[in-house]
Amino acid sequence: MASPGVGKLVFIDDTMDKIVYLNILKENLKESAAKLALRQNFYFQSDNDPKHTAHIVRI
Repeated sequence: MASPGVGKLVFIDDTMDKIVYLNILKENLKESAAKLALRQNFYFQSDNDPKHTAHIVRI
């Protein structure tokens, strides 16, 4: 969600873990940023859920 609107909606059939979360980001984050006409440098904010803070997601 951003001031211009909402990004791509993703339905999840599996249990969400760090790998599923990472794949969602890889497959959808750039597309959503483009759809919302965000600048190249933008802040992506998440909470401290372990899957959001896992090492594989942060690198």
